[in-house]
Amino acid sequence: MYSRAYSNNDYESVRDFLNELYILNKNQHSWLMARWEYAEYFVSPLYTIIGRDNWISTMRLWINDDFKIVGIIHSEEPSEEAFIQIHPDYRHIEKEMINWAEKNIAFKTDDGTKKLVIHCHDGDEHREKLLKGKGYKKSDRFEYLKWQTLDKEIEDAKLPKGYSIHSAEDGIDVKKKNKCVVSAFNNEDYNEIEPDKEDISIFKSVENAPMYRKDLEIYTEDDNGDMASYALIWFNPVTKTGVYEPVATNNKHQRKGLGRAVIIEGLKRLKSLGAKIAYVGSADEKRSSFYKSAGFKEYDVYRKWVKEID
Repeated sequence: MYSRAYSNNDYESVRDFLNELYILNKNQHSWLMARWEYAEYFVSPLYTIIGRDNWISTMRLWINDDFKIVGIIHSEEPSEEAFIQIHPDYRHIEKEMINWAEKNIAFKTDDGTKKLVIHCHDGDEHREKLLKGKGYKKSDRFEYLKWQTLDKEIEDAKLPKGYSIHSAEDGIDVKKKNKCVVSAFNNEDYNEIEPDKEDISIFKSVENAPMYRKDLEIYTEDDNGDMASYALIWFNPVTKTGVYEPVATNNKHQRKGLGRAVIIEGLKRLKSLGAKIAYVGSADEKRSSFYKSAGFKEYDVYRKWVKEID
């Protein structure tokens, strides 16, 4: 057993590892491959633009005697937050992984303190006990994970008068996509790197992701050609799963059912591709209620455990 840095040549091995974990894991959950691709092709480039290191610098792989990946620890942005992906037969190495993260991922925050956040699913008694023993405290920050099965008939998406639904197969204006997502999330990081809403390179980069499909990049627009809502969906044919990331509705077009429309259209397309389950994540009650209205049910909760590092 040994550990080493991640390289781009490890992509296929990571993909196979995460797909295996999806099949093996029960209450000790791991990332879906879709989240890995979104992090690599959108989130990490977004933060690299504003001067932070690429997220690859925060990754460490643990390799067993058969030269197979059995554990990964990494950030997402990068930031002070660390995520653990681990084979259920190798949970004894988690302490070593967290020790590495405390030295290599812990981040000095705006208030001058150096912190590390470890994500842990509710019900993971092994990790909770380990984190408590190492001085971590459970915070009130969380992320809901939701899912719905696709073994039922899916209704057609309903649109109000004056709107139509499309996919990137019909063509997509990246500047309009940028405007829709920025408006929906009103995210300071988006605004920092794109103050004039014209730098669209970050929204083009996801098209290079191996799992990207034009038919699963869905949007609505009004009669004036303004993009009203948007969803990017990731389909994994190995696990037969779909993941929504992101889903956005322009502030000017909210409360018209347009966000729900791109979700429903996506569910129909996923089912036609052979997907069995669709997933989505949300970090607040408002978005959680929205996804519930589109048929998603709570699957799990990520909790953030925090420790100040000396």
